[in-house]
Amino acid sequence: MRKLLFLILPLFLVACSKGDAAKKPGGPPAVSVSVAKVVKTELVDTARAYGEVEAGNAPEVAAEVAGRVLEIVVKEGQRVAAGAPLARLEAADLADASRAASAEATRLAALRDQAASQLKRDQSLEQQGFISAAALDKSRADLAALDAQLKAARATASARERDVGRAWVRAPLAGIVEQKLANVGDYVPAGKALFLVAGDGASRVRFALSGAAGERLAAGQTVKIDGRDGVGKVVALASGLDAASRARVAYAEFPGLRLRVGETLNVAVELGRHAALAVPTGALVERPQGRVVYVIDKDVAREVKVATGLAADGRVEVLSGLKAGDVVAVDGAGFLADKAKVRLAEPGAKSGGGA
Repeated sequence: MRKLLFLILPLFLVACSKGDAAKKPGGPPAVSVSVAKVVKTELVDTARAYGEVEAGNAPEVAAEVAGRVLEIVVKEGQRVAAGAPLARLEAADLADASRAASAEATRLAALRDQAASQLKRDQSLEQQGFISAAALDKSRADLAALDAQLKAARATASARERDVGRAWVRAPLAGIVEQKLANVGDYVPAGKALFLVAGDGASRVRFALSGAAGERLAAGQTVKIDGRDGVGKVVALASGLDAASRARVAYAEFPGLRLRVGETLNVAVELGRHAALAVPTGALVERPQGRVVYVIDKDVAREVKVATGLAADGRVEVLSGLKAGDVVAVDGAGFLADKAKVRLAEPGAKSGGGA
């Protein structure tokens, strides 16, 4: 019996060891991933820039006469018609000057009338031989001189009268009062800017792009403003580069979009678009050998090195290494290695963990 046990025991141990080996897992657990197909789509090449709003027609409204600001009758942001009053300057001195000029013109008119009457009498006297021809010529010269003086005096009086009217600063065109550049009580010389009025019409945004993006700028390209509805177009390009930044300057108009002159904003310029094979950005993984994706085939990941191009809207153009219809890992791709086993993550589940 003892001899029989010695023969059976080794066989029993071998059988147990084979059973334990069968229970051991066959390699690392499968990695949970989400997947997406490689698709052919249209990618939009967009460049972003910082812009500032300008008005296509925004003249500075300046004082035409010197004086102290007595009254400002508009507010910033207010719409005004062409010719509408904006401010009133002190006009007392202007009124005095106007009255003096008018009085001088009246005085010279009276003297001119006297000279005309004298010439008429002298013509009669000269015909009768009571005065010489030289005396008659003097009368004619006196009248001509007074005619010239009266003409100049009337022009001066008219100018002084217009100056009184210019004490009211008026809008040169219909539009929006964008900036008020003076306050009540300020003394302003003639030519001093008091307001900035943006004329009705399309708003214009000035922006600049450097490098390759700047070289691709062209009239007609679409421009969008972050956080705003509406689309604009590039309408003009500066002839040279900006002196400070060495960037290409462009101007975009936004018809119908209300923008405040001087406002700063972020814009996106569409430089071009083209059809391309693309994968989600999350499918790309950086490895020592370069940028790779993991193609999923029958629950096994195959590492593929790829060349990429344009990135836009969460997708990246794939120039080589993939074909349309390939299935690639997205969430959890960073946990994969070549020939790793995978399983599809449940919707809403966290990817990347083992089974």
